[in-house]
Amino acid sequence: MQNYLNAISEVVPDMINVLKNRYLILQKINLMSPVGRRTLSSELLISERKLRTEIDFLKQKHLITVNRGGMSLTENGETVLRQLADIVQEISGVSEHEKLLANYFDIERVLIVPGNLDENKDVLSLLSYALNDCLESDFKTKDIKTITVLGGTTLSGVMTYMKPITHNNDVTVVSGRGGMGDSVKAQANAVSEVMAERVSGKHVSLYVPENISQSTYNNLLLEPSVKRSLELIANSDIAIHSIGDAMSMAKERGMDKDELLILKNKKAVAEVFGSFYNQKGDIVYQIPRIGLQASMLVDIASVYAIAGGSSKASAIMAYLKNAPRQTCLIIDEGAADLVLKGLSL
Repeated sequence: MQNYLNAISEVVPDMINVLKNRYLILQKINLMSPVGRRTLSSELLISERKLRTEIDFLKQKHLITVNRGGMSLTENGETVLRQLADIVQEISGVSEHEKLLANYFDIERVLIVPGNLDENKDVLSLLSYALNDCLESDFKTKDIKTITVLGGTTLSGVMTYMKPITHNNDVTVVSGRGGMGDSVKAQANAVSEVMAERVSGKHVSLYVPENISQSTYNNLLLEPSVKRSLELIANSDIAIHSIGDAMSMAKERGMDKDELLILKNKKAVAEVFGSFYNQKGDIVYQIPRIGLQASMLVDIASVYAIAGGSSKASAIMAYLKNAPRQTCLIIDEGAADLVLKGLSL
């Protein structure tokens, strides 16, 4: 595609800049809506006069609506924004970064969305749109029956923006872990229930505590409802999970001082599925837990790992050193830039 874009820019040199500028305006309106022209002008660092010309054009094309509350994207505007994403990323070199990261970590795909979640929580919507597109493609090309979804604040936010997915499959969405110390809406049962609504599927919860003793763990494995959930998880077609910072997740789990000291001494930087990883990608601590385990991922056709914010860069690098080949990583530029810098790519 880059060769075509280069050829076009030779004939119509202003076209690429106009495309990028209008894409950026649509993107900012999407993130900040409803937003006023003065605020948007300040955010984009362009004059209100110049912005007014662009806004009039986008309004004429029915890509945005303008009212007293501010500007927002129309449904058509949201569609166009998503369709333009690949082209603009190609122009900006983002697609090259995606390929570099995918090749380095030997995973199937990397998708990078604009922004930094640490600075702007609206980036969750872009992470969500990327996941939406991937899942829509999966339903069109694969026989999807079971989806396992974990919890956490990132996935909870992503699910808030998820759009309904149309398909003809009989789908079951199962929670990939029990309850832990995070908020109710961030619990895996709540997050997976939202996903079930988006795909018009059945929902199966996993009603077990996240932090349990070994004896309790063994007894719970005999419970019929737990056995059913674990069977669904083991036979999932899709798994969706986030990547957590080790110490933040340890505190959310309510781990005691001795455990926190172990993690600190072993230099844990990432947590996924109750496993804590150091920067080398080695598991340095494991919590007995019922639900999706890292070892189960090898048999799941599509695995989506979602993380955002530059603060997650170390955790992302650590976990990906052992991520299964069929992983699709969805991250933002804030995380991607630091990962690339850390890898010297």
